[in-house]
Amino acid sequence: MKNLIHILFVFHCLLISAQYNTYHVTINGTDNGKGTLNSPLSLQAALNQPSFILPGDTILIHDGTYRGNFESELKGSESAFITVKNYNRDQVILDGNIAIDPSRALTINGAYTIYRNLIITNSTPFRDASQPNFQSTSGIRIYGHHVKCINLIVHNNPGTGIGFWTSAIDSEIYGCIIFHNGYQGGDRGHGHGIYTQNKTGTKKIYDNIIFSGFQYGIHAYTESGDIEGFDIQGNICFNNGILQEGGNLKANILIGGKQPVDRLNISHNHFFHDLNKSGNNLDLGYSVDNYSANVSSNHIVGGRYTCEFLNFDAISFENNLIVSEKTLVKLTDANHKAPAYKWNNNKYFSTSSAGFDDETFNNWQNTYGFDLKSSSSDDLPEVNEVIIRANKYVNGRAHLIIYNWEGLSEMRVDLSSALKAGESFKIIDVQNLWGTPVMEGYYDGSLQTIPLGQTEITIPKGIVPTIPEHTPEIFNVYLITSDRDHFTGKMDYSSNDFECKLKQSDQNIIITLDDYKSNEPVDIKIFDLSGKLMDHQSFDPMDNTEFKINIYHYEQGLYIMELRYEDKICTKKFVIS
Repeated sequence: MKNLIHILFVFHCLLISAQYNTYHVTINGTDNGKGTLNSPLSLQAALNQPSFILPGDTILIHDGTYRGNFESELKGSESAFITVKNYNRDQVILDGNIAIDPSRALTINGAYTIYRNLIITNSTPFRDASQPNFQSTSGIRIYGHHVKCINLIVHNNPGTGIGFWTSAIDSEIYGCIIFHNGYQGGDRGHGHGIYTQNKTGTKKIYDNIIFSGFQYGIHAYTESGDIEGFDIQGNICFNNGILQEGGNLKANILIGGKQPVDRLNISHNHFFHDLNKSGNNLDLGYSVDNYSANVSSNHIVGGRYTCEFLNFDAISFENNLIVSEKTLVKLTDANHKAPAYKWNNNKYFSTSSAGFDDETFNNWQNTYGFDLKSSSSDDLPEVNEVIIRANKYVNGRAHLIIYNWEGLSEMRVDLSSALKAGESFKIIDVQNLWGTPVMEGYYDGSLQTIPLGQTEITIPKGIVPTIPEHTPEIFNVYLITSDRDHFTGKMDYSSNDFECKLKQSDQNIIITLDDYKSNEPVDIKIFDLSGKLMDHQSFDPMDNTEFKINIYHYEQGLYIMELRYEDKICTKKFVIS
């Protein structure tokens, strides 16, 4: 009888799962498509949720660059989320470069929907608000509730990487790689990795890698809204702010505004700034009295103020590792609020003799009664540390952090928590995401030798005030990916839709197109470094595959050429010397 019940239960589950359907989107799909391989949908049509797409269904987007400002109205249900993801291991790029200001590549409304394995970017060369052709464009804006963004790559958007707003109740950003977002304004850099507000429920920001933007890594700020209810765990944030003019670092995380912070948890994160550079690292509080925050089991390295707390009623600060050559802790309004603080079991490393709110460690302990079971060293750590955070949604994918305090050139690492024997794998330096993996092969279960001290980076798109350097050898961050992961196998990422070749001959630039297939002429614009339009022409490669533009009147310097036909784009830089 028990066996019969079990068989009936399994059969019932199979019937339920069989009700869910899969629909296809391609670059040539139509608004009236049926979502089949023979009749695919356009991306916007699928995101509009035609009547046949129901809760529990999956939308598969095929290889290609989808240019536009896409807006999703998809609504699943509490028990059956709709999933939007790449087909197989196809590389799916959403490019917001359509010259509309302000805009974003993807706006997420709706509810109970999952977005996975997509690349969100912008192919514009303009990253300075003073340029005539500049358009501020965010990567993603999330307004829908119960939304999950999983393992996305969000980069080089001239605006905020991901806007995570109050109406996005109980939503989650997980496992995303977010870098090189923002733009240069007249006053400072603008555009954070994640910009967020919240009131109802709890927003989850888990296991993301956020680095090298124009402003803060994770920023929760408001003047008249709410910033309460955040669970921030397992993130890796480093060197944010570095792209702005002067390369001035900003806090990797700043939670605070003109309304109080409450229900904040920050745990098991890794916040890093180069020890030789200024700029705060962890900033909590801003200009008003705040309520509660828990900060536990984090690694926080570098910063003018490595940890700064302003005006909190209650803080739990325990089991953290803090490293700095400047101030370890800056605390405001501790005198009358200290009894509500739990502050202990931390490990401090600092070359500063007064790293604790301008006091020595002993005075800090005696004044506040804090850190009685903590330790403090007047030197940097001496023993390497390895942290692997396996991806909870995808087996065979993980983030690897190596603190190389010993200055080794390589290190033997146990990867068994991320990989299984016999599967192929790659280890990729996240700062050189599209470059050659630092190692790849088949995992045999043994310790793997990981090279340290990488120097190559993925260069930001367009013209930015500061080209970042790779983090120093003490801080190494890798993506582990395998057969079971859906990380795109294309390591030669480009936001261009077609290839064009340039060469200089005498006083001309000669343009040659490869694999041109269209009846449309090619529109060509040339801009100088300030964004000024220098030339605007068009030609038909069907008549002649080469086209010349005279540059005799151009001054020496760097120029940007943008070529378009239909909805395709190619951007090239050239130098006149």
